[in-house]
Amino acid sequence: MHQECAEYALRVCPYLALPRAKHGHVAPIEGVELHVHEVAMDSRPERFFLGISQDYQLVQMGDSYLVYAHPWQEVVWQPAAK
Repeated sequence: MHQECAEYALRVCPYLALPRAKHGHVAPIEGVELHVHEVAMDSRPERFFLGISQDYQLVQMGDSYLVYAHPWQEVVWQPAAK
């Protein structure tokens, strides 16, 4: 993501910004099937952060892809909940 857009998402996305928000299991686009990879957490972390990297690569895992970010140059923490 563009860094400013990602920082904005940390502040306003309901799942990222609201402490009690739940992850939806319904695809946002009709006709698209949602699959949550088995390595994904079921529980929500207390706080999110943005790891800033200058490059990434896609790694295929079966029929899914993992976004592998190159070493982070900076970490931006989500504002603390009020």
